[in-house]
Formats: sequence, structure tokens, C-alpha cells
Amino acid sequence: MKKIDNLEIIIEKKIKISNLEIFSQPIIDFKKINSSNLHDKHFEILSRFYNSNQKLIPPDKIFSIDRNSHFFEKLDYIIFEEVFKKLHNLSNKLGHNYLAAINVSKPTIFRNGNFLKYIEDLRKTYSSIKPENIQFELTEKGDNGICDFLNKSLNLGYNISIDDFGTENFSVQKLRNVVLNQIQNKENFSKLKIKVDRAFIKNLHNKNTKDLAIDHAFLEIALAIKKVYPQITLVAEGIEEVSTAKYLRKIGFDYGQGFLWGKPQIFNENYEQPKFEDFLIK
Repeated sequence: MKKIDNLEIIIEKKIKISNLEIFSQPIIDFKKINSSNLHDKHFEILSRFYNSNQKLIPPDKIFSIDRNSHFFEKLDYIIFEEVFKKLHNLSNKLGHNYLAAINVSKPTIFRNGNFLKYIEDLRKTYSSIKPENIQFELTEKGDNGICDFLNKSLNLGYNISIDDFGTENFSVQKLRNVVLNQIQNKENFSKLKIKVDRAFIKNLHNKNTKDLAIDHAFLEIALAIKKVYPQITLVAEGIEEVSTAKYLRKIGFDYGQGFLWGKPQIFNENYEQPKFEDFLIK
């Protein structure tokens, strides 16, 4: 633990509010252009920090340390305030129908009462932001606090996404027992997104990959869940090929995310939401 503790101290000293940069990556709607869609713009927020030499600190240098640490709870508060400030300042550009997905760490989830009150207070300060504009993204190992956080957030009107579905962070069993079986208000399923991990997506274009059968089998599991819970939204992560995007839309996925539509960029007034069909035409 000593090595991790020392790393945490070093990183915490380097992380200052002035060194925080907000990046975004679009999440692409697979529906047709002329279909009605609640969100005109949909993107994931990614936080990056510069060191004293104005070089970006690699994310794994920050997010690889003990995720149970109070450090991450403090980091969440810093990031959410900066994100809300930026969303509010860009409200004329974004309009009202956008959805920003923001990661929430394990210690924040566990002590969710203070966090959700903090978020509600932030919305009073940045009044252009509505609960339906925010999506809390969950990706942590362990179950403590998730059920409570899930239902409180959904009942307040916020959206929830389950990140890294299919990995050890969020297994099928955990999704069933901790999420699907615990949502108290069935109308809240429409605010739930399941993001299938890129491990099952990245090789779909490669017909010679020996694990392809496993990838397809897991996609069938995700689609079977959607069949039982048709209100939920399925998102595929890690899309890099046009053929993969076409295939996933064909079999029933709702959204896609990945380098096919570009790497994460600094989130500012230049943000533009790509459209699935426009991209294929190009």
C-alpha cells in the first residue's frame, strides 16, 4: 500500500483546478436522421490534467491507484463543478436536448447522500442544466451503495449508464442482481443505458479472430436483456470500423462510441455532434 499511498500524494499535489481540462467524445445515435430523438447531442465527458510542464498526465497514472480512496471522491467533486460550469457556459451552443455522461467513482457512490445534494446545489448555481441532461456513468468493482445511488439518482430524473459491461467491473450477474432487479420504479428503465465493453466490439470486423464466436455470443446476451427490458438503451464502445457500426445497428444496438468518429477532443464551443448517416455518406 505504501507505494500506492505515495503515488496518491504525488498525484494529489499535481492536480489543481487550473490544470484540469475537460475533453469529450461523441456517442452516436444509430437511428435514422428523421427519427425523433430526445437528445440532439450526446457525449461522454473525460477529465484530463496537465502537469507543471503543461503536458497531459496519462489517465492510467491517475485512475490506476486505489479506487476506494477518498482521493477519488474529492476528484469527483472538482470534476463535476468544472463540467457543470462548462455545460452552463455552453448552453446556447448545446441547446436544451443534450446528454453528458460523467463518470462517478466508487467512494462517491458509497456516500451518495452528500454527492447528490451537492449535484442538486450545483444545478441551482448553473440553472440551465436539468437532471435529464446528466448521465452518471458507473464502472466500479464492488456492489456497496450502487442500489441506493441508482434509485435516488433515477428518481431525481438523472440518467444512469453501466460502463464496461461484460468485464470484471460489471458482469452479467452484477447487472442482474444489483441493477435490473433493484430498480424500484419501472418507468426509470428508460433512463438506463448499458455500454458493452470494447473487448467484445473491437474485433467484429475481423473474420479470422478466434474469439469471434465469444464476442457474438456476448452480444446476444446484451440483446436478450434488451428484449426483456425494451426501455433500456444499448451502447457499443470501441467502434473503429464502418462495417462494425453497420452491423451493430442492424442487430439492434441503439448507440455507438469509438475512434471511428474521432478521438476525444477538448470540450468547447466547437463541439459538433456527428450523425451516423452523414458519416457513412462521407
